[in-house]
Amino acid sequence: MKKTSREGIYTNKLANGDITYYAKYLTEFGKQKLRKIGKQSEGITIAYSSKMRAKWISEARLGEDAPLTLKEKKQVPTFNEVSKLLDKVRLSMYDNYLARSIGRLHITELDTKTVDSLFKSLHNEISFHTKRKLSEKTINAIMDSLAILIKKSGYPNIVAEKTKENRNKLDNTRERYLSMDEIQLLIDTILEDKPYHNHKWKPKQNIKDRYELFVKLSLTIGGRRNTILSIQKQDINFETDTIRLRNHKVKRNYTSFIHPSIKKLLLDYTSDLKPTDYLISRNTNQGTYKLILAVQDILNGLFNQGLADENRKDRVVIHSLRHTFASQLALNSTPILTIKNLMDHSDISTTMRYAHLSPDHNKEHLQKMNIFCKV
Repeated sequence: MKKTSREGIYTNKLANGDITYYAKYLTEFGKQKLRKIGKQSEGITIAYSSKMRAKWISEARLGEDAPLTLKEKKQVPTFNEVSKLLDKVRLSMYDNYLARSIGRLHITELDTKTVDSLFKSLHNEISFHTKRKLSEKTINAIMDSLAILIKKSGYPNIVAEKTKENRNKLDNTRERYLSMDEIQLLIDTILEDKPYHNHKWKPKQNIKDRYELFVKLSLTIGGRRNTILSIQKQDINFETDTIRLRNHKVKRNYTSFIHPSIKKLLLDYTSDLKPTDYLISRNTNQGTYKLILAVQDILNGLFNQGLADENRKDRVVIHSLRHTFASQLALNSTPILTIKNLMDHSDISTTMRYAHLSPDHNKEHLQKMNIFCKV
């Protein structure tokens, strides 16, 4: 911990070179308090830290509800200003669903009534991507983005807790997976020489190759969408037939295996790639958005026609390819622990949703029971 030129402001340099700012001041009880303000990478500066310390000292003397002066209010950032600190995905959510209602508000002007109203209005919002009502999972992600915004602003309060309360209880179970015939139909559709479901144009051969590789990788290694998109040539070892994968959900790497049916495709496809090139997007990680929309468009044309908007359990989406991978493993009597490892599930209870698909699973356990037998 290093003292700065500003009174009561300290810094701590992290191993990655980032700097964390802290403020030391007396509480209303006369005790010294060291309080974390934030990191330099989050936009925190020494000047901002000094202002936060002055604000906390004022609150300690006058109470949490001490009114802001006009000058202080002007110093409090608006949501539009703080939104620049969000990552690309959350910034997109903010721009599409939050900016028009709270963008001009100063962080401290947001109250619980506005949060409640915002949460309710999101249930009637139409998705920019699917043109259907927002899913409950997406609404939760938007509310999470709001909580992150408040935290990054340096003005956390009870409203941040309110955003955590306003959440939908999710039923993440999906009953729909692809049969072997449907898998073949999907591959044939990608490879055929004509426009896809809603497309007026035929994709070029190199684009179709990417679609084919994305789908076949998803079906044979079961990675989530972002896991597949982040595979680089250097992650593949053709000698051991292994692929290093990234679980972005829990931020860890794990290993899967190259299925014999796609090894030649991978060899041909990666022959002219550099080690750091991405498989799906080549030398950049751009252009994947159109690919995802195109693959989802194909899935809609093949499997979702006539399906009610609210019927999410039976809808085939990109994630259904991962669900199909696990389901087909279970149907082929793969041990549940093996499925857990191949899916990189953190908890076996998540994998157990596939246990009922194992052939004669119930029959096997029933026959082992010692009922009517003398002990």
